[in-house]
Amino acid sequence: TQLEVAIGGHGDVIEYFANWRNYTPYKELPIISANDAFDQLKEQGVAIGLNDPDAVRIDRVYLAYETKAASYWEYYLRPVWVFRAEVVDNNGTPVREIYKAIPALREEPAELIPAPTPEPN
Repeated sequence: TQLEVAIGGHGDVIEYFANWRNYTPYKELPIISANDAFDQLKEQGVAIGLNDPDAVRIDRVYLAYETKAASYWEYYLRPVWVFRAEVVDNNGTPVREIYKAIPALREEPAELIPAPTPEPN
């Protein structure tokens, strides 16, 4: 999903680009808390390519929807908790930012999971 707007010097919209699918709300489903998602994140860990366990500083947590590229079929938008973090060096100086998504649904709804494609005989 993409949305880009370019604003000119006088506040005029000079460029607009949107690339998304039309979605229809299905129903509300229960999600896990941000704290539960954080516990899952701690269990999974965050791959950063460094050995220092204090090298990641989470500074933002928010709910979002994980989407696939337009070339792939999507049965539903999957809500996720997104953790934005900074990778820091030994002096505490930020080196780069990383994002890690944790699924937010308590349980994936069976009616939204596609049936497996049968094997040809």
